[in-house]
Amino acid sequence: MKTTRKYYPWAFIAAFQLVVNVSVAQSKWTNPEDWETLVSNKRENPTEAVKDTIFLQGFDEEEYNIWDYTVTGKHDFFYPKEEGIRGASDSRAIRLYPGSTLSFNFESLPYDKTASKRSEINIPFAVQHVNTGEHLYYFGNWAYRNEQIETDVLKIGKDDVSYYFRQTSKCLAHFQYTEPDSLALMVYEGTNPSDTGYYCVDSVLWKFYAPLYTLLTSSGNWFDWNNWTHLYPTPHRIGLIQGEVTIDRPAICQSLMTYHADIQFTSQGALRTSGMTSLYTFPEKGKWYFLSFPFDVYLEGVDEDFEWGDASTDTSSKAANIFYVREYDGVSRSAGGESEANWRVLSPDSFDASQPLFRKGKGYLVAIDETSDTSTLAFTSSGETLEFTTEMRIPIEADEAQMGDEADNGWFLCGNPYPSSLSLSEIQPNPYLDGHVYVYDGSGYEAYAIGSEHSLPPHAAFFVKATGNTELTIYKEKTDTRSLITSSALSSLALQRGPVTGIESPAPSLLYRIEGNELVLPSLDSPGWVVIYNLQGKLLRKLSVSSGSVRVALPLHHEMLLIQVRTGTQTFVLKHRTN
Repeated sequence: MKTTRKYYPWAFIAAFQLVVNVSVAQSKWTNPEDWETLVSNKRENPTEAVKDTIFLQGFDEEEYNIWDYTVTGKHDFFYPKEEGIRGASDSRAIRLYPGSTLSFNFESLPYDKTASKRSEINIPFAVQHVNTGEHLYYFGNWAYRNEQIETDVLKIGKDDVSYYFRQTSKCLAHFQYTEPDSLALMVYEGTNPSDTGYYCVDSVLWKFYAPLYTLLTSSGNWFDWNNWTHLYPTPHRIGLIQGEVTIDRPAICQSLMTYHADIQFTSQGALRTSGMTSLYTFPEKGKWYFLSFPFDVYLEGVDEDFEWGDASTDTSSKAANIFYVREYDGVSRSAGGESEANWRVLSPDSFDASQPLFRKGKGYLVAIDETSDTSTLAFTSSGETLEFTTEMRIPIEADEAQMGDEADNGWFLCGNPYPSSLSLSEIQPNPYLDGHVYVYDGSGYEAYAIGSEHSLPPHAAFFVKATGNTELTIYKEKTDTRSLITSSALSSLALQRGPVTGIESPAPSLLYRIEGNELVLPSLDSPGWVVIYNLQGKLLRKLSVSSGSVRVALPLHHEMLLIQVRTGTQTFVLKHRTN
């Protein structure tokens, strides 16, 4: 049986776009208060600026079905790239033999005729060893016109004809202020039937002419047109997000601008974008805020209206738009350094501009000068393609931070690597960590158990304590933000050496035993979950359990298991070495 693979339909979409180069962080678009006015201005946001794929129907087993489709006649599914057909993507295609028909029903699509004046349908397909008369035809039905349009896509006038994808991919039909109710692709039977001939269709793409910018006006699903002013963002269009949006299948856009945004992912969700700008407002000037970004930020990507400064920067002018940065030095702390030395000043005089100023997955302290004339700054990615999927790893460098007392060893300031809230239940257990994250609450650092239902907001920075170099592994699900952890500002770095180790009160214990190949929990105080991983953090099993006595079968053929038991508000992590 063919192994099911995860498919993100990015290759063919990218090949079928009209390329548009736009600088994401144009100054006129970096004020969120102006977004609604700008997107509705036809001069700033022309109605037909971009031709882009809005709907795509593919044929992978795990792919979200955009349209209802049916197939009659002989057909099957296969991976044309594995059979050497040039131009094929990594996705699974449908193979249509002579006499078969592939039909699509569009009646359920949320198509808004006011959203786009023009659209067209394209298909990437290939042909292998078909004979005379085995043509491919397209049929479209328009209910309001009560007629069917029939057009030949490819006519075959000789035997044993083959074409690879890029020789045949073409536009099937153009639409003006309208759309078909249904579409069908039919493979005719010829007079000299081929024994092995077929057509293979990778996908069907519906393209629209639409404005470059679109604004999320209400929280909801990314692919719901009703949540956006001008269709949802697509590969060469820009999305403006101020609110919560959920992505439940692969999404692509040219770039994003976010402000107070929370981009959630389900288990099937993924996002690819060529650029991203995060707008962040500092609640108070002159105070230090724990901050991180879901992408690397180079100096050139920091707001052009601000200058990077340090203690030597002149701030005597009436308004000095200056930002300051410190990073945590866990090595200094483990070596017994003073509190102030633990927060290393990043200075423009000694910084290598070829390196990121802010690294994805790492936390910093950032402040803006008290004389700044604005509190909102734009932070933009470097232009490299950004991909957010349901699994991510944050490198933790702690080998050199093991030189002092136990309380001072191994501290590392991490950052949320997603443009969404991050639930601590999504962070996988790790034997190199002490099992908690630490967040500053205004008077000290509060410890929260990894695996609990608490969540960290976008841009959050938090401490972990590690016994050596390792990774923070995250498996993303849609986060419940009701138990959101927010950090407080630091008005001064004095005496702020960082978190103190552990939790002052002793943690509750969990009664358990291993009998043969079973985990026995004799007295759980409440219903919960048992989640089992291997030593590399791969999820092996997850099951809900009731209160009372519980038995759980353990996976075989793994040298070491990490077992997470969640009950009520408590989370316990067990390590078990199998025989």
